[in-house]
Amino acid sequence: MMKKYVTLLLAILLFAGSLAIPAFAEESTSYRGVLTTSVSLVINSSDRATITASYTGSEGDIISADVLIKFQKRTLGLFWTTQREWEHDAVGHFYTYVHEFSADNVGNYRAVVTWTIHYSDGSSEVIEKIATYSN
Repeated sequence: MMKKYVTLLLAILLFAGSLAIPAFAEESTSYRGVLTTSVSLVINSSDRATITASYTGSEGDIISADVLIKFQKRTLGLFWTTQREWEHDAVGHFYTYVHEFSADNVGNYRAVVTWTIHYSDGSSEVIEKIATYSN
């Protein structure tokens, strides 16, 4: 009888581990002029990946931002290897970027977004957010 319960529990755990769950990272920040940041990574069953990255800041305080987006895959269960990388320049206090591309929907992936925010007084600060995807 106990063997049936253990087998059932293992089957449930294996099934639950095989479900694709999109990842979203959004939070309020304690950065000087940035109010919110958001990063999401979704890979659908047709092997199409979508990365969305955005920030919202105080109008007049933020002049621009340098944005670096990395799409990485976990290799050997230990290392994150960059598969693709994009750089963008954002102007102003609001920025949203959406990029869609082909990617295998099996594996462990993450989107790493680094914003270097430039303020009107000449100062800058770096913000990094990560969204992960496992299937």
